[in-house]
Amino acid sequence: MISALEFVHPVEGEKRAANAIGRALSLSPKVTFLAECGLEKFYRVEGSEMHRYLIILFTDQDGQQFIECNCHAGTPMTDLKTGLPAWAARPCYHAAAVLLFEAAKIDLRQLELPFEEREMK
Repeated sequence: MISALEFVHPVEGEKRAANAIGRALSLSPKVTFLAECGLEKFYRVEGSEMHRYLIILFTDQDGQQFIECNCHAGTPMTDLKTGLPAWAARPCYHAAAVLLFEAAKIDLRQLELPFEEREMK
């Protein structure tokens, strides 16, 4: 899983999240909301090459969001000797497309209000 904050506040010197957002903006993949089950939301992202990816947006009990994609970057291979992931999951444009999709639904005027006055949806 990748913290959604990596896309908002990338680690200094790390350009993967910014590149993923740029690619999502340029390719404009089709994002389809599939379902919501508890703290998880499920999406399908269809790229230009007719590849489909399942994206899970998970919100933990503290309100922090994590995102998981079943693409090569988002789901690392498992090391056969250790049983651990071979590398850390990396930001991909499929995950960025879902975050942009969700961001488009936010009423930006609500962000200008003090937290107590914001309408909870």
